[in-house]
Amino acid sequence: MTATATAAQPDVIELRHVLPDEGFVRLRQIIGGRRQIRRGEQVTHVIESGVLPISKSAWLRGVAAGRYPRGVRHGSATLYRVEDIRALLATIGGK
Repeated sequence: MTATATAAQPDVIELRHVLPDEGFVRLRQIIGGRRQIRRGEQVTHVIESGVLPISKSAWLRGVAAGRYPRGVRHGSATLYRVEDIRALLATIGGK
């Protein structure tokens, strides 16, 4: 994951996720997202770029339809196997 601050707005951080060699990733690492970090009165906006540019609802519909891999529950988090995500990207890239 790399981070860069936007020169025009120093309170915006852009993150680009890179898949690890093995293990698990969260949905935010796959599809990206936005969030805010608050430190006192300062608010920093974080924009994350995922490896697959679709919305969360499209991802969840794809999982329900069997087009995308199912996640593994770990406590309250849903994690996805990196091997499954790489296979999905290879399938999509081959079309």
